Parts: sequence; C-alpha cells; structure tokens
Amino acid sequence: MNRQRLLQISVLLIALLFGAPGVAWAWFDAGHMLIAEIAYRKLQESPESWKQIVELLKAHPRLADLKQGMPEGLAENEQWHFIFLKAATWPDMVRAKPTMDADAKKISQQYHHGPHHYINYPLNTEEVKGAEPEEKWKPGTDPQNIVQALEMNAQGLRDAKKSAEDRAVCLAWILHLVGDVHQPLHTIALFSKAFPEGDRGGNLFQLKIEKGEKLGNLHLFWDSLLGEDDRANLKSIVESADALLKQFPPETLKDELGQSGYAAWAKAGFELAKKVAYLDGKLAPHQALSDDYKKAAHDAANRQAALAGYRLANTLIEALKPAKK
Repeated sequence: MNRQRLLQISVLLIALLFGAPGVAWAWFDAGHMLIAEIAYRKLQESPESWKQIVELLKAHPRLADLKQGMPEGLAENEQWHFIFLKAATWPDMVRAKPTMDADAKKISQQYHHGPHHYINYPLNTEEVKGAEPEEKWKPGTDPQNIVQALEMNAQGLRDAKKSAEDRAVCLAWILHLVGDVHQPLHTIALFSKAFPEGDRGGNLFQLKIEKGEKLGNLHLFWDSLLGEDDRANLKSIVESADALLKQFPPETLKDELGQSGYAAWAKAGFELAKKVAYLDGKLAPHQALSDDYKKAAHDAANRQAALAGYRLANTLIEALKPAKK
C-alpha cells in the first residue's frame, strides 16, 4: 500500500472518530471573550446601544449559562460586562457533547447549529476541486454556513417584532459568529489527493506533535492562538484587550473596516488562511510547524481579533439603531 493511500485511510479514520464537518471549535473561549471585550470598549461610546444589549441579555432563555464562572463581588455593571463576554461563547456551550445528560441534550438540539459556524471556500490543489458555497441566505430556511447565519441573526436582532428572548439568542450568535468568521480556518477547506472531500478547515490536517505540545491538527492550533482555557478569565481578557487596542487602533485597520458584507469578511479570511495557514498550499500534513510559521500565525490572529472586535461593535450598533419611520 503506497503512502498516499495510507494518508487517505488515516484521514477517513479521523473523520469517523471525530464526526461531521466543523468538529473543532473556533477560537477557544478566551479568544471569543477577547473579541467581545474589544467590542465592549467600543460600545461604551454608544450608551443607548449598550443599554439595549443589557436588556436583551436579561431576556436570554439560558441566562444561567451566561453567568457560569462569574467572579463573586462584581458590581451590577461589571456583572453585565462579564455576561456579555460569556455570551460570545454560548453557541459553543450548547454544542452536543458525549457527557451531556438528557436535559442538556434537549437544549443542544434546540440551539446548536453546527454548519452556522463556518463556510468552506475551497483551496483547490493537485487538480482536486471542491464546490463553491452559496453565500446568499433565503429567508425562512436554515442557513447553510456562517455567512448566511450572520445575515439571519442580524435580521433577527433588528426585528423589533420578535420576542426579546429570540432577539437575545440572535445577539449571542452574532457575538460568537463574528469571532468565528475571523478565525481563518473557519472560511476554508483544503482539497487535494490526500483530502478529496476537503480537510474540514484543517480539522483533518494532522500536525507532528512535538514535546510539550498537545494540539494535534491545524484547526486546533489556530483556535489556540488567542489563548487557551486558562486565559478565559476577566483579568486576562482585559489585559489582552488593552494590548491589542494599543497595537491595533482603528485607524490602522481603516481599509478592512471599510469592507462591508459578511461574505467579504469571509473571503478575506479565506485569503489569509490560504497564504498564512496553508502557505499557498505548500504546507504538508504530519510535519512540525516552524517558529517562523508560529510567529506569523500569532501576528495574524492578533490582528484578526482586533478587527473582529471593531466590526462586532459596529454590527451591533447598526442592528440596534431605531427603525426609520
């Protein structure tokens, strides 16, 4: 059996073990909370928008989930600050997990939507081609990908006729998905002879594990770049946001902030993934990542986080503007 066939079999086994597309989460909780923290700073310049956000969070059907891990002794305004950050992680909290009890499984079935977290623009190599995804959402249908899901949830948040509970769910999804769409591996799938059905955003792209490392695939490596679970606390998040706001003030991202449309954001993520994550298709599976690669990836992730935070704030402010009469 040749090496190429062995690699294809290993990819199939990994797929069977780990399940459907999008098995790895986007930025870990620390990353999503960091992006939300940057948006929070911007939202303080729009007190009316922040007031509406707090009222919607109060109506969230799973508010208890959003209070998990909240430090004791916080003033009321600090509590809603924490809940806002935590809401950015909620769509991952309701993902199906083997350890869930019956009640948790019902909640997951109600609120979890796996395909909403990503879009697979194909990176075609070795004459193997993937299908182009549909970007336009048809109202009344379940979104097929993150671009469609962002549009659906933005429309839901804007719709004052919807219940506060439903709008709160839309709010949490927007908080999360704006983060997801800026994780480059959530916008791409590599197609090659080794991955004829696509590598599922790097979930099947295995890396060589070096001593002291624990992240076994390309997607997980990128998920970790904004911080792992030990960084998902208020103190660390605030410190990280301070550093990124200093490094990337809005004027340094003027061109990107001028881009409109969720598809444009996702396509920019694809181009970044193609160039930096996959090295224009030259990155090979089962190899260790170089120090230069890791530095470039960290730099790209930090810039993406700042950009996502600013865009998230702008998205919420725009969605919560009073309807024109």
